[in-house]
Amino acid sequence: MIFFLQIPSQKEAMEATYNCSLGAPYKGVNRTSTHAAKNKLIYPINLARNIARSMSETHYVLTSDVELYPSLNVIPKFLKMIFESSLSLSKYYPAVFPLPVFEIKIGTPIPNNKTELQNLLKNKLAIPFHRDICDLCHGIPKREEWIEKEDDQQLHVFHAANRTGKHRFWEPFYIGTKANPIFDERLSWEGMQDKIIQAYTMCLLNYTFLVLDNAFLVHRPGIKRGGSRGWRGYYMAQTHNLLKRVIVPELHNLYGNRTGCEI
Repeated sequence: MIFFLQIPSQKEAMEATYNCSLGAPYKGVNRTSTHAAKNKLIYPINLARNIARSMSETHYVLTSDVELYPSLNVIPKFLKMIFESSLSLSKYYPAVFPLPVFEIKIGTPIPNNKTELQNLLKNKLAIPFHRDICDLCHGIPKREEWIEKEDDQQLHVFHAANRTGKHRFWEPFYIGTKANPIFDERLSWEGMQDKIIQAYTMCLLNYTFLVLDNAFLVHRPGIKRGGSRGWRGYYMAQTHNLLKRVIVPELHNLYGNRTGCEI
């Protein structure tokens, strides 16, 4: 993450250029020599998410991560769907529009559409995101039906779901607006569970999650397997205590409790 000595204005940020032939500024950097490492700073991932969302000049925002690539033409298809269906969808509000997420093997081309994704899944070149790490965190409702459903090149709501029951630990990536709850900036990337409070807050507020049928995200090539997280233990313990003793009680004071909502 790059920190500016001075925060640029929105106009300056939008007009800024970069010479792509120079390569990424983080390539070849020794992480142990960075300012963050030397001063034992944590990565403020939720601060970055909130800044990115607040700087957006559009009503709808795809809240994603830099290593997640959306399928082609998500934006025009989504706006067309909203234009044609906004009245019928209004009964679900407050609502957001989750996109299923997948991982693909290194060396596999990024799928452009659902048909290409289905072929990768069939040939075991792709799997659902974090299937081997935390499937409950990212598995969408009716996932197998979603995978089997044919792509008609349009975008529709596949299923209206809640973050309860089998999906009570779901942390979806979604298209929403700036009116959605912000990400809690007290949580860090190192401590994990950085998105869970926002998802839990949405459950308390009785959000509906309108899963899209022919749109998805693909993580940068490489399938993650479960492994040791020993170095994260200290940060994870901090996060656990913060959630249990501070953040969750705060949310209950603000919004009350709702049966079925969990962290």
